[in-house]
Amino acid sequence: MRDVLEHAYYIAKKDLKEYYMKPGTISWGVLFPIAFTAAFLFKRGEYSVWAAPGLIAMTVLFSATSMAGASIVFERRIGSFERLLLFPTRYVSIALGKSFGGFLFGLITSLTTLLIVYALLHAFPLNPALFALSLLLAILQSSSFGVLIAFAIKDPSQTMTVFNIVRFPMIFLSGVIIPINQLPPPLGALSYALPLTYSTELIRYSYTGEYSVIPPAIASVAMVVQTLAFLIITSMLIRKSIP
Repeated sequence: MRDVLEHAYYIAKKDLKEYYMKPGTISWGVLFPIAFTAAFLFKRGEYSVWAAPGLIAMTVLFSATSMAGASIVFERRIGSFERLLLFPTRYVSIALGKSFGGFLFGLITSLTTLLIVYALLHAFPLNPALFALSLLLAILQSSSFGVLIAFAIKDPSQTMTVFNIVRFPMIFLSGVIIPINQLPPPLGALSYALPLTYSTELIRYSYTGEYSVIPPAIASVAMVVQTLAFLIITSMLIRKSIP
C-alpha cells in the first residue's frame, strides 16, 4: 500500500509541474467558479442559499473531471503515456496519481467557489467538519471519475465531447437545480446512478442540514465505494491497453 501511494505521489507531482501549475490553468481555476456562480446562484433577482451546495458540487465535478483527464488526453495523443507504463509501478498507482492532479485543481476551484458563496450569501456551512469531509470525498470521486472516462475512450480527441455528454444531464438529474424528490419517477430513479447525486446530497446536508432523498451516511459510503470502483476499473483499462 505504501508503494502504491508513493508512486501515485510522484506521478501526481509530475502532472502538477507539467500541466497544472501554469498561469493559464490557475487563472481558469479562479474564473471558472465565478462564471458558474453568476449562472446558477443568482435566481429570481436574489441569491439562493438552497442552490449554493449544488453549485459547489457541480463546480467540483466539472473542474476535477476536466483537469484529471487533461494530462491523459495530451499524453495519449502524443504517445508519451506508454513511457509511464515502462516504470515498475502498479496500474492502480497510475490511476490514483492521475486522480491526485485533478483532486488538487478541484480543491482550488471549490475553495474559490466557497469564498464567492460566502461573500454573496454570508452563509457558512452548518456542519463545517462534515462539509470539509464531503468536499474532499466529492473532489476525489470526481477526479477518479474523470480519469476513468479519459481512459475508457479510445479516441482521445473525443474525450471532452464525451465528458460534456455525461456531465450536463447530471446538472438536471442530480438535485443541483431541481430537488430529486420533485423529479418524475423514472428520472428520479436514474439519479441514483449518477455520482453527482451523492456529492450534492452530502454537501447540501452539511451546508443546510437538509437533503432530498439520500441520507448523509448512505451518500458518504456510496461516494467512497464509487471512488474505489472508478480507480479499480481504470487500472483494469490501463492493463488492457497494453499490447
